[in-house]
Amino acid sequence: MRTCLTGAGGGDQCGKCPTGLIEDKIYSCIDIDECANGTHNCSASRQCINTYAGFICKSCPSGYINNGSYDCTDIDECTNQLHSCSSLRSCINIPGNYTCSQCPPGYTNDDPYNCEDIDECMTTDNKCDKLRNCINTLGGFFCDDCPRGYTNNGNFSCDDINECNSKTFCCVSPRTCENTLGSYKCSACPIKDKDAYACEGAIEFSGPSFVAVTLLGIFIGVFGITTAILLVYIFCSETGPVKKKS
Repeated sequence: MRTCLTGAGGGDQCGKCPTGLIEDKIYSCIDIDECANGTHNCSASRQCINTYAGFICKSCPSGYINNGSYDCTDIDECTNQLHSCSSLRSCINIPGNYTCSQCPPGYTNDDPYNCEDIDECMTTDNKCDKLRNCINTLGGFFCDDCPRGYTNNGNFSCDDINECNSKTFCCVSPRTCENTLGSYKCSACPIKDKDAYACEGAIEFSGPSFVAVTLLGIFIGVFGITTAILLVYIFCSETGPVKKKS
């Protein structure tokens, strides 16, 4: 490894050791461990590996790329579309890796990358009134329509419709309308009830401007009095008091 040189006085001497080696005590050269003495140029992210008369830097770890010298450059998995985050979660680059943002409201983190829908109808997040069914959707829920006799109050519950005030009842005079939750009923007859709406012998619907009165006037001109009354009672049976099961 060392060149033998003839000195000016005729004696022999050894030349310098090559780069990466150092002279020992017997005129030979031994390797310098650049990794051990800290004279290497490898960055902290690349391990120094000693070789004879030199050294090499270990490959960059996962998430990094060799920048052409002794250092590593972080790989931006987000910009380079190398991530596995679902469309509901944003990719966030971190040194040597990436992470996914939290799932949006209505979802829960299924794993580090994906989201799973929360069925609010099965949790305390279900705010639907007991009169309205909860229907789960992706990322949320909604309440179905209020039943007959109620109206949606704009939130999650129902408000009772007062059929007596809204003039949409079918009680026949002398019976009067009495509102109930989700429906109405007709007051008792003085003598005998004919049905849920009328008394025996009564042929007039009580009060002015009721739906039944309007329909009766229309039907009489088309079908005659007998058929008209029958048709009005059919209408009332469809829209009138909700009959409870016995």
